[in-house]
Amino acid sequence: MFDIFKKTEEDKRQEKTDKIERFFAADMCVKKDMHSLVPIDADLYTMDAMVEYMDTLYRGLKDLRTEFKFMGKNIDLGKDTLGKMDAFFKGLIDESVNLRYDPSTIKRFFNDKISYMREEFVKDVKMNFAGYTSFASVDSYFGNCTTVNEVLHLLHMYVSNNEEILHSLNVIDSRDIAGYSLTLYGKPSPDTKEIFDSFPSNTGSGDTDLIGLPSVNKSLMMIRDKGHALSIEITYEEENAVVEYFIPKLCNIDMVNALPGVIKVNEDTPINVGTTGRFVVSKKELPLMLGDFVSKVPTDADMPKFNYDSVVHSI
Repeated sequence: MFDIFKKTEEDKRQEKTDKIERFFAADMCVKKDMHSLVPIDADLYTMDAMVEYMDTLYRGLKDLRTEFKFMGKNIDLGKDTLGKMDAFFKGLIDESVNLRYDPSTIKRFFNDKISYMREEFVKDVKMNFAGYTSFASVDSYFGNCTTVNEVLHLLHMYVSNNEEILHSLNVIDSRDIAGYSLTLYGKPSPDTKEIFDSFPSNTGSGDTDLIGLPSVNKSLMMIRDKGHALSIEITYEEENAVVEYFIPKLCNIDMVNALPGVIKVNEDTPINVGTTGRFVVSKKELPLMLGDFVSKVPTDADMPKFNYDSVVHSI
């Protein structure tokens, strides 16, 4: 008997696309809520002010608990991982209730439990959540998170560099670029479509995935061969576009350090530590700027060659 309720492949892709949009919508809410919890001097000036701030902190942590659970469900995290996440936030809420009404204690709690992000944690996540690789699971890394910001960073890296998630979304269009494919996923968006139509064929890129998420004003990209798997997140703000990127492999440090808005790396930085960057460009100039930027991200072919002729042998 024909099952009229059975989901088609198109239905499944639409559902996945809706979930990813909801994930990024919640991601933006989390960032706003975290910002609203920053304790300012006026919050700590008097006892009454501290009491009011502590009420705000308690409600804010409860909101974050709900938002992170929502994010986790929309990227299909397992029950065990969702349970660990919920226990993490319950612990923070319980700890906040028992805080002393003291400015330095309140500031330290916000820094140590909400906003801080350890450098070694960021490096570890970058190395283990690069695109087009065998991904580590969120569950295996969740126990390493010590702050709200670290949990957010982990989930964000897991989604934005996850080939399996990106390839499960709606397929809108595809075209050839110098022998490789450029595929447009997600939902119709004039900004993302302009990138798709104008993306040049001379960037040296491999297969390229482009995702439009118009309800959250974003476009995502993952590009093979560029720094192994260059990932780009574009957020549209009125007339401008904020471009944030992650390069997981440092194929050529000189070329990487010359990129716009990059966090520069030292010559002795391990090749798989990678780096990130951010720049702002007008929406009108974005397609041209984006193609130029991608063309300058190094590939394995740009890795420095060791010159044996320059070695001096002493006898």
